[in-house]
Amino acid sequence: MIGFIVQARTGSTRLPNKILQPFHGERNILGIMIDQLLAHFPQLPLILATSTAKADDALEVFQEKYPSIKLYRGSENDVLERSLEAAQHYGLDEFIRVCSDNPFLQTQFVQDLIDQPSGADYISYEVDGLPTIRTHYGLFAERVKTSALARAYERNPSDFYREHVTNFIYGHPEDFSLQWLDIGKQLEGLGKLRLTIDDPQDFESAQKIYSDLHKNQNEILLSDLKPYLAERPELLEKMNTNKLKYSK
Repeated sequence: MIGFIVQARTGSTRLPNKILQPFHGERNILGIMIDQLLAHFPQLPLILATSTAKADDALEVFQEKYPSIKLYRGSENDVLERSLEAAQHYGLDEFIRVCSDNPFLQTQFVQDLIDQPSGADYISYEVDGLPTIRTHYGLFAERVKTSALARAYERNPSDFYREHVTNFIYGHPEDFSLQWLDIGKQLEGLGKLRLTIDDPQDFESAQKIYSDLHKNQNEILLSDLKPYLAERPELLEKMNTNKLKYSK
């Protein structure tokens, strides 16, 4: 069985509670993402995987508003362990891993991951030689087999790999089967784009774009973003400053 694991916690160092702060009207980033996934993929189980830290009690309260989604609480810093345990607890053979601070997640790219035949340990779009989880776009998810994550965990990886979950898998292609999807020219002209949210400047930029483009829909499409940003080069430059600052 395949499902979603949304990785979430409130303890961001640069911008605490960013996913629960008001982002568009009374809606927060996490709510926007959850509504989007439930609307497009109602047939797939969705698990909110957070930590046992007291601050993340707020995410348990949040989850109670969504009876159809599941909750798993595990290690705060060992995100690999938390994700693995969440998948095993709810019987997922593989899952789409979603970061909770991506309000511009593109469901078409998610659908592409789901549509791939089950086979590879890890499936992702690749951009400029990198899996999209390591880019700043904030538009993508990734698909991973639970058994592959278990094998990575059994290797007792360093803290870096425990924090970044799938990095050990795609970083060891000799041990895991990887499948890369081609993004084609869909990101042409968007090399400076940064819609992942780490600090107040990221939040402010993303909030403005979302507010300007939102039209009573749960998703801002890439086809909406491209002409909007083409007319606002100063906004792309502002994003690029943080992209360079937080080089992954």
